[in-house]
Amino acid sequence: MRTLLVGLVLLTVACRRPSTQFSAMLIPVNQPDDYTRYLKAGDELVAVGSDPAWSLTVNPSQGVLLFKPRHGDSSVVSLSENQISRTADSTNGAFGYQSLDGRIKVLFRPDSCTDKLSGQRYDYHVDVVSQGKNVVGCGVSLRQLALLQASWVLTGIEGDSVATNGAARTIPRLEISLTQGRVTGTTG
Repeated sequence: MRTLLVGLVLLTVACRRPSTQFSAMLIPVNQPDDYTRYLKAGDELVAVGSDPAWSLTVNPSQGVLLFKPRHGDSSVVSLSENQISRTADSTNGAFGYQSLDGRIKVLFRPDSCTDKLSGQRYDYHVDVVSQGKNVVGCGVSLRQLALLQASWVLTGIEGDSVATNGAARTIPRLEISLTQGRVTGTTG
């Protein structure tokens, strides 16, 4: 009888739900940011900072640069030439914006940057000077991401076109979905 009870207890323990710790190990820690809402709004540049918290978007379709500090007033600057100037340094790829009235100055420097709070990796270090205060963070060019996110098909190698041999073979392709954090493809 004792053996039967021990067997039932072991069976019950073995049939319990899987550990949440194990399932947590299967999920990537740093999910890629979902830029869908920014892309739909027409934003081309997005930047964030965490000490103190702030965000910045540049939206050429609406003609505005929007800087939102966690504490304090947001700055909305028109991208028209009479309110802001765009700077670019062709030697290192840096670019930025500066309002003519001196309210805000933004500099995007191409360099790998990791947000301290989220652990998310970005392509730019971003410096913002607003109302005399300097904050730093990380940024991304959504225009560059939008160019990468697509289905890529191999059409040729070293000038020779790629052809399929039979009905079972397909042309090699690679599908990149940054908003879903997924890359899939076939070798043909």
